[in-house]
Amino acid sequence: MIIHINGTLIEENSATIPLISDAFLFGEAVFETLRTYNGTLFRLDDHLERFKASIQTIELKFQWNLNQIKKEIAVVLEKSPWPDVRMRLIASSMGLIIMTQGLDEKPSSMYKEGVKAVRFDGQRSFPTVKKVGDLLCYKANQFAKKNGAYESILVNLNGEVTEGGYSNVFWVKNDQLFTTNMDILKGITRQTVLELAENCAFETILFKNLLQTDEIFITQSTSGILPVVEVEGQVIGEGVPGFRTRDLMQAFRKRTAL
Repeated sequence: MIIHINGTLIEENSATIPLISDAFLFGEAVFETLRTYNGTLFRLDDHLERFKASIQTIELKFQWNLNQIKKEIAVVLEKSPWPDVRMRLIASSMGLIIMTQGLDEKPSSMYKEGVKAVRFDGQRSFPTVKKVGDLLCYKANQFAKKNGAYESILVNLNGEVTEGGYSNVFWVKNDQLFTTNMDILKGITRQTVLELAENCAFETILFKNLLQTDEIFITQSTSGILPVVEVEGQVIGEGVPGFRTRDLMQAFRKRTAL
């Protein structure tokens, strides 16, 4: 792993933050997770704009501007020995951290056969902010793993689907594509799907009704589009990635191959 802190390369075993920092004590830090396709970071400008918005939302004291961040990212990418990488940008009052490692692609079977998801009750605080130390998302992810699933679908007090622990959720009913437009973390891959689909409708859906849809898929920066074929043990549609999902996956592959 390459760790870059405030413009300086730091050995992985030597990278630390102060115990008394607000980032450690209170989680006052935000991050972005990016990946490359064919060596180029996907939608870098969009990620940086969301990074900036998160910083402004929590009124974080952060001295780096986007042009400076871009220059540091370029320096890190030049040092990368990997063909494609997963990169995490972290902003805190102590400065800018860039963590980069080789990208491990998901098994092809996940895209061909789909993944399982489970329900997890709870809603993130500051939902539009990608913040460090989000315990709810961490516990949702651990719950999914414990139950043999890939992702947890977050459900609020009203029984409504908001988002995944680490993803955005889409569904298809009667050939119409839907996603929610509630206060959620609006992902960059989610935005790409909206552009590719053109006719996606925004709707709030109860979890019990989500189980009756024809197709479900989730979107993530590192994984792209992943079909969901089972939720809480209930098969979705025919139990295989549906037509609309496969069509969007193909369109997304073309977009990222550019």
